[in-house]
Amino acid sequence: MAEIRSGQMDLTRNMKQTLTYWAPSSTTDINGKPTYTAPVQLICRWEDQQNQFYNKKGQEVVSKSRVFMVDDVDIDGYIFLGTSAEADPRKVSGAWEIQAKGKMPNLRNSQELTTVTL
Repeated sequence: MAEIRSGQMDLTRNMKQTLTYWAPSSTTDINGKPTYTAPVQLICRWEDQQNQFYNKKGQEVVSKSRVFMVDDVDIDGYIFLGTSAEADPRKVSGAWEIQAKGKMPNLRNSQELTTVTL
């Protein structure tokens, strides 16, 4: 993460929540299902609100939540509001697959905000 200088807005100042993120790995299990990296905890701002968006297949769908963070994440990864040590995110009640994401730098281009759609 870029250093924040005096007078610059820190994008993380309103990120008071913790999420658990599982990145998709490049391997599959013996049944051909995707596997995931070990879970990591990140700070975020999680908003439960419905918005229409286009998923990676180009279909118009309605989201469950929107999540703001400064860390980069991958579409097809999973996130969960809170902490979890479970290796498989599909076994975690309340873990959601990342359907879409966007990135935007702050005005000084010193930090980048990632917006995730679930």
